[in-house]
Amino acid sequence: MTIPVHWYRHDMGGAPVLRGVAGDLIALLDACLVNGFNLRTATSVVVSGEVATVTFSSAFGWLQHQVIEVAGSTPAALNGEKRVSTVVGNSITFPAPGVANGTATGTITCRTPGLGWQKAFASGNVAVYRAQDISGTRMYLRVDDTGAGAANYARVRGFETMSDINTGTGPFPTDAQVSGGLFWAKSTTVDTTTRSWALVGDPVCFYATMRATASAASNEWAFGDFNSFMTADAFRAFICGSPDTLFNASQTRGIISGNSTANTVYAPRSSSQLGGSVACAATDAPLAVEFPNLPNNGLVLRPRLWFETGTSSRLRATMRGMLVSLHGQNTNNVFALGQVLSSADGYAGLGFCLDSGAQNAPQLGAVFDLVGPW
Repeated sequence: MTIPVHWYRHDMGGAPVLRGVAGDLIALLDACLVNGFNLRTATSVVVSGEVATVTFSSAFGWLQHQVIEVAGSTPAALNGEKRVSTVVGNSITFPAPGVANGTATGTITCRTPGLGWQKAFASGNVAVYRAQDISGTRMYLRVDDTGAGAANYARVRGFETMSDINTGTGPFPTDAQVSGGLFWAKSTTVDTTTRSWALVGDPVCFYATMRATASAASNEWAFGDFNSFMTADAFRAFICGSPDTLFNASQTRGIISGNSTANTVYAPRSSSQLGGSVACAATDAPLAVEFPNLPNNGLVLRPRLWFETGTSSRLRATMRGMLVSLHGQNTNNVFALGQVLSSADGYAGLGFCLDSGAQNAPQLGAVFDLVGPW
């Protein structure tokens, strides 16, 4: 069994660190997209009333609602991806429907799994990532984390095809749009101080934010497919990042925060399916609705829409899994980076916050559906 949407946070057990150091972003993407992390061996797994309790010999660092992968168990129904229901001491629980009461046998391991992407090409601190799910466009993400320029950021670009780590067709953005590609910040400065980060994604798309300091604005990374309004959109992919190194600006720029501009989000081609890279932008800034909203005493969300820049009356897509707040600054000091919500405005299940404000006064930028599929 697989769970379609996974989330990751800097304070999870075994999570990769993010600093202003060359290679840190590659290590983070390897862990979250491909390899997973935090492999542990259980001391016991006991099922009672269709709930499995997994106990470990020491603290493990998993968080409530995150996805883990279980292997090596008999009965086999306990294996696979599971969502953690509770965390108490050195034990976790997860649902075990249809599994009889009893103690499982075998050398049973648990880990935080990756999103199921592949590392198509790699050379040192340069890597190319690609979704494996054939339902998506499977376009390529090239990440240069060598520190050329400065070690506190990486340069990123999407490609329609690639034959090796340096050769590709259909780049987005092109050099004419952003010379050298977009910037993904790891820090505002070159240093070894660890940064807060959070990432959420599915087999064909992921979104992330990074915070350099408690008072700094978030910096956004995203890559993958969007949900196109076209019935056959072969170029329904996008990349989001910064066009420059102004990482500590008062307002972030991207699709998560809702402050996207013409040079932060790119798709490989327009809705005509012709030509090359096209700039895109979000359409729906917060409306300053009171929080909580009095009629439902809750949080009001809606899907994020975006259009091709220059054609603001032509909506291209909604962002996969993304629900945006209508409350704007009214949510300051309410939500934290990577906070998990139980429900909001009729959207059943769990939501995951990626906010766009400072860590000490977060404005809710987006909530991502953790149940899926997107």
